[in-house]
Amino acid sequence: MWLFFTPIVLSSLVDWIIPQKYSRKFHLDLVIWHGIGLFYLLVKMVSPVNGLVVNALDEMGIPTVIVVDPTDLLALLSLPISYYSWRTNDNRPRHSSFSRSLLILSVMVLLTLADDDTAQNYGIRCFTRENNGIGAISYFYGGYISADGGKTWNASDDISGDCNWTSKDTYDVVGNGQLQARFESGQPIKISTDGGKSWKVEYKIKFDTAAQQAYYMKYHSGDNPIYQEGPFDAIIDPKTGNFLFAMGLDRVLLRTPNSTWQWVGVDIYNAMDYSKPNFFELLWGDGVLAIVSGLLSFTVLGRKVGIETKQQKKG
Repeated sequence: MWLFFTPIVLSSLVDWIIPQKYSRKFHLDLVIWHGIGLFYLLVKMVSPVNGLVVNALDEMGIPTVIVVDPTDLLALLSLPISYYSWRTNDNRPRHSSFSRSLLILSVMVLLTLADDDTAQNYGIRCFTRENNGIGAISYFYGGYISADGGKTWNASDDISGDCNWTSKDTYDVVGNGQLQARFESGQPIKISTDGGKSWKVEYKIKFDTAAQQAYYMKYHSGDNPIYQEGPFDAIIDPKTGNFLFAMGLDRVLLRTPNSTWQWVGVDIYNAMDYSKPNFFELLWGDGVLAIVSGLLSFTVLGRKVGIETKQQKKG
């Protein structure tokens, strides 16, 4: 939808600001269509560009996941259809371009809001110390309590603590005396057994691929998941000595005192079996969009045929 409407809106605004004789002379509409297509291609094909765009949106307070996926380039087919629709009416009155662009922009906003859920699911973000154990907090589903050092979790409305998690670019260190853990989002976990004098990489996290992340978000579309790489927080359980690491949508990562690592599911945050994909769940949204795009195409072509038929009758 954005690829279809965005260049039309921008071109309408250009026509409203710049006289058509100049915009047509320098082919500004072609520049707009090609520019948007190139931008979309780079975001979907080049990881550094994708990261820059995602980080920029995060800085603006719009957490977004844009998966690097070349198969999404099929959506570029909407650009020539959009351009054809734009060019079918060569005599666009300048005074009406601005009002039409506002109308189209309103449609874009409505389409975007219709696909947006205000509650965003980041998974397990942080831990708290509770009287009856360790608390884990998910801002989407609430709190959970573990009384056995993080091996099992139960939903709870009695989480007394709170955690204001913010994105950090530096390491955090947590521990208990000589045993300490050093971690950073998206990086290996380091352990120190001498109070922080020396560190050893003890666990390298294998994160889901971009395709797996896309499938996770499709499969859990109703939960509005936002995939980000952990660890986000860590805590040591005083009873068992277990280290717990909050891994967002990837559950909780647990380290026992004998250096055994294991993944622990918390409520809906469990391991995803990618070997048996739910194709209906995976393709449903794209199928609906394909039908809508097809209807738009027929509408555009039908409008053009109707205009030509009327002109022939008048002639």
